[in-house]
Amino acid sequence: MLLKELTAFQLSAIFDSSSAQTEIVEENLCLVMQDSITSIWVDLKKSLLKFSSYISAKNFSPTEIQEIVSDLNNNVHKLNVSHDEFLNPDGSTDLILSADQYLDPSEHFNPSYIRYLHQYFEELVTKAALTYRERVIQKNYKYKQLELGI
Repeated sequence: MLLKELTAFQLSAIFDSSSAQTEIVEENLCLVMQDSITSIWVDLKKSLLKFSSYISAKNFSPTEIQEIVSDLNNNVHKLNVSHDEFLNPDGSTDLILSADQYLDPSEHFNPSYIRYLHQYFEELVTKAALTYRERVIQKNYKYKQLELGI
């Protein structure tokens, strides 16, 4: 299959053949729901696949959010992390995790390669989630120390 032939419908078919659930959002955007929810955009003009997911960060100040984003960008290589500037209705802020994969538009690629790229992205998301979880635990531990006067 050539990149110029790839659409969200074909992405959906590739992942439906594995155990993932998919949803076609637009002609060039497919949601893949497996270990996490991943958006995959096909950008034919730039010859790339853009993988994106998010983590909702709650009970962190804007400064702490910046520190978490910086920490994730420094420790989870090949993953780009940013955050929304606004709060969600529940008071959380979305940490946006993304990675771009450039593909040669003239080369054929196997659908299993796209599944591999998705699996690799999910591994990066898992690593980011574990790093974020450590920050939550550290914050809660420090809060308990203050609460107990330790």
